Amino acid sequence: MTPNDAQIDVLLRRHAGQAKRNPATEHLDADELNAFAEASLPAAARSRFVSHLADCDDCRKVASQLA
Repeated sequence: MTPNDAQIDVLLRRHAGQAKRNPATEHLDADELNAFAEASLPAAARSRFVSHLADCDDCRKVASQLA
């Protein structure tokens, strides 16, 4: 397994569920939070996550515990 495998998994999950998800209101899942905490996200995904974490206390608390 390489570091890029985790990124690919996160991106595939996000893309597969994109049509039915509303990123503005849905919480980050465990894989997404772990990837964020490990700083293993591409720049575009990291930017989206930072925006979500700025508005979501629940996800921010979990991300800070993982970091």
